[in-house]
Amino acid sequence: MAGGVRSLAVLDLDRLAELEAEGLTRAQGAAYAEAAAYCLEERGHTQGVQLRVGGQVRATFELTWKRLPPNVAAAHRDLTDATEDGAVALAILVARVHLEYEVIQRSRKGSGFDYLLRTVEPGALAPYARLEVSGILEGTERTIASRVRRKVRQVRIGRSRYGHTPAFIAVIEFSTPLARIEEL
Repeated sequence: MAGGVRSLAVLDLDRLAELEAEGLTRAQGAAYAEAAAYCLEERGHTQGVQLRVGGQVRATFELTWKRLPPNVAAAHRDLTDATEDGAVALAILVARVHLEYEVIQRSRKGSGFDYLLRTVEPGALAPYARLEVSGILEGTERTIASRVRRKVRQVRIGRSRYGHTPAFIAVIEFSTPLARIEEL
């Protein structure tokens, strides 16, 4: 599936709360989705904005989400945390919908990646993969490329028993919005 181009599909952020998996609770999914919606709205986007995904994975998604509560800005006052959490939401949804992987475990600090994934496709050649996620509230293609290079180095030198498992680097930028996903 990596490397293929798909037609425009809808990514409903609120679906993340329904994707309860071994390594993701409904509450976490809902919180990540809310952070993503907040970052998108904070950057001036509305329902239906397109997320272009580039890199080794190419796709375009229409993003949708429920109306945010009035206290959302106070709840996500730390934009650095909101950006990281929102990036996790989009990366997990793209991994599930486009790459057909689900979260089975949050990794520990120092492992070089954020999440361990398992394919939802029976009999896949690579049943597990690692996912490293990074969020940028506002940046350029150059900023995104720089972040991808840094995350590739991080994943390659990370200490993990999953070191030979394929890895996906997902960098999400909210002002455009763009995502760049590279597979190692």
